Amino acid sequence: PPRSTLFPYTTLFRSTLVQSLAAISVKASPVLWVVTRNAEILPAESDEISPIQSLLWGMGRSIAHEHGGFWGGLVDMEEGTDVKIVLDTISSAPGEDQLAIRSGKYYTPRLVPTRAPQLSGDFKLSADASYLVSGGLGALGIELARWLVHAGARQLLLSGRSGFAPEKQWAALAEQGDKRAAALLEMRQAGVEIVIVKADASDYKAMQAALTDKRIKPLRGVVHAAGVVLPKVALEVTQADIEYELRPKLAGAWVLHELTRELPLDFFVVFSSASGIWGSKLLTIYGAANHFMDSLVHKRRRMGLSGLAVNWAMWGGGGMATDDEHSRSLQRIGQRPMPPEKALVALETLLLSGTAQATVADIDWSVLKPLFEQEPRR
Repeated sequence: PPRSTLFPYTTLFRSTLVQSLAAISVKASPVLWVVTRNAEILPAESDEISPIQSLLWGMGRSIAHEHGGFWGGLVDMEEGTDVKIVLDTISSAPGEDQLAIRSGKYYTPRLVPTRAPQLSGDFKLSADASYLVSGGLGALGIELARWLVHAGARQLLLSGRSGFAPEKQWAALAEQGDKRAAALLEMRQAGVEIVIVKADASDYKAMQAALTDKRIKPLRGVVHAAGVVLPKVALEVTQADIEYELRPKLAGAWVLHELTRELPLDFFVVFSSASGIWGSKLLTIYGAANHFMDSLVHKRRRMGLSGLAVNWAMWGGGGMATDDEHSRSLQRIGQRPMPPEKALVALETLLLSGTAQATVADIDWSVLKPLFEQEPRR
């Protein structure tokens, strides 16, 4: 989609709104409420969902943690909702800061525990198909590649902005201690064809060229795991930061959706984040990008297409959140890194069960829950 369509709400982070509100020093500070239309999905709904508006929910959930002093909340209305109802809702100072209005009724989001369903059969892939992993050349991508191979995949497309060394160099790199080269070499020696795609997932032409290459077997599965995170408070976020974080997840997910919507995929998985569900300080833009992907998956499901959004908390084993200061701060508030093997078992279960969206996390709720409940309206 055009650039103007992908980044319409970035001005919310500039001095005209969030930064100006935070700078106001008066006794009665203005309160920020964000109103959207069809940004959130309710289980029994049939209305069209708007992934681009869902950005604001991912953003707002994080701003609520950073700027509770002027934060009012989020209200999502359906088509045809009287604006007066929305204004009356806001002026009544409700006890919730996230509301959806449907047919005059109010709905609020809640996390609920769920047990893994009892399933028969194993997760098996076709040797006569190809499978794409965007962000497939990082530590997380390599784990996913191994998982796909274990399930029976024999041709993998691993994409990444920087690409990787030619196959003839893998053995030498592995001897020098390069773990990625060692993993790729191991899979190659097991008879798996590895196709390295040097491209950002958001690059439509490059991804289209990769998927239409005549050497590629029919594509049957996509795992969109590309992403970058730039922890920063909303007051310090720049326009460049916004585009840097939105591009791989938001634009990348949209490009892959557009390129594969006519293909009979067995699965289309987006690696989303729990930050888009419950918000997180320093992750305003990251949370927004991830919640867009959540909504895109629901849009795909309504189109009769495959789709699964997994809102992951921290992965261990070298995933995106591992050893930096931000990940250590997450651990201090009760989030524990998940061993990759356990996370992948959860992923298989979700795929086999036909789930559209789920949060997967290892949380010490005795630590995290009280911290969340200290904040207004939570």
